[in-house]
Amino acid sequence: MWVPFDTFGEIRGRVLGVSLPYPNGQVLVWTDQGLFSLWYFRSAFINKLLPTAAGGHINPATGSMTWNGAEYPMFGPHTPQNDPRTQARHPSGERVTIDPADGVVHVLDAAGAVQQIVDAVDAEEWAMAAFSVDGKALVVADTTSVRVFRYEATTGSERPRWAALANEGDQNQLLQAILANPDEDTPRLIYADWLDEHDDPARAEFIRVQCRIAARLPYETLPTDPDHQRELQLVSQMSERWLAELPTVRGVRWIGFWRGFPSVSVISPTTLVRAAPKIWSTAPVEWATITGLNQNGARLLADSEVFDRLRVIEIDRYAIQRDGEKPLRTLFHAPRAAALKRLYLPQGVGEPGLIAVISSPHLTGLEWLAIGAGTLTNTAAEVLITTPGLRNLRGGSFVSHRLSDTFRKRLKDRFPNAIV
Repeated sequence: MWVPFDTFGEIRGRVLGVSLPYPNGQVLVWTDQGLFSLWYFRSAFINKLLPTAAGGHINPATGSMTWNGAEYPMFGPHTPQNDPRTQARHPSGERVTIDPADGVVHVLDAAGAVQQIVDAVDAEEWAMAAFSVDGKALVVADTTSVRVFRYEATTGSERPRWAALANEGDQNQLLQAILANPDEDTPRLIYADWLDEHDDPARAEFIRVQCRIAARLPYETLPTDPDHQRELQLVSQMSERWLAELPTVRGVRWIGFWRGFPSVSVISPTTLVRAAPKIWSTAPVEWATITGLNQNGARLLADSEVFDRLRVIEIDRYAIQRDGEKPLRTLFHAPRAAALKRLYLPQGVGEPGLIAVISSPHLTGLEWLAIGAGTLTNTAAEVLITTPGLRNLRGGSFVSHRLSDTFRKRLKDRFPNAIV
């Protein structure tokens, strides 16, 4: 739901115009007593700006105010060319409206049903309600005041909206199809179509974008790639809300998204196995970041069907001096490791731990391997180049000052798509 920021400071005078909420968290407020700046992040702060004759900074042709080299489109009775309704739709598909009869500000879902009554304004002269560009704030204003709201989801209290749940049975069938066909994009894309039909266009687009990105190796997705840019935009706009909808699971953090669905970070493999029923009843998770990898946990995960569901593993905070190479060997020499597509290893695995992993005969499905910078040695590189278990490896990150020029060339010849 949308809740007001705690606001510190005061906007004085009669409000004449309000700017479009800007990506940096700033709203310019023009009053008959000057120009004010409203900044929002965790709270909202109001500062008095100069000059008092703020109207002189507005371009009469565009209705924009130039301030500190940037242009801010202004909404208000003096700039009728700018319509706040252009910012009335949230990236999630929600819309904000002002009832002309009583000035009540409603947030509607994508189907047009009232989700929340946010505020009330004096709409007799003019009023506005608009979302910030990043979707993280809602600004409501009239001639007497300007207020800013933020979205707050109570963690775990809302059912995860991987659908808008017009028909729960359909949702469950589609999610089961994704779980049953983890390596296929088609069930995910069918689900995205269903989300579009049930008023969740942002989540539908996110699934499609991430599926396209996942089909390429990391080096193939450049910062200028339109899918990459759109992914970052949707993550900025929606991830906080989406992650807040997920249930609290002891020892588990929801940390991001892979192929359109949440990823997890766990304090140990044992936690992952024990929490599996709750995790996978929430979403078809394929990416797990694992800390606290020890021998008992490695053995438990290696023997568990949970391992079959994972396509990406990231090992975090591993120390070869403390943990040894045995947990790595136990986990990645398990036959179930064949399902992995990507693997991220930290510097802490050291040469013994790295060799223990890459010598596995069962990493036959691995396509991308990222090794912590400075870990790869000539000895480990020889194993990496020659081991038959990595026959489908297409690339990786092999940056290391410990490699000779000869081995750098051999790695580049063997893995043309790798970063060496």
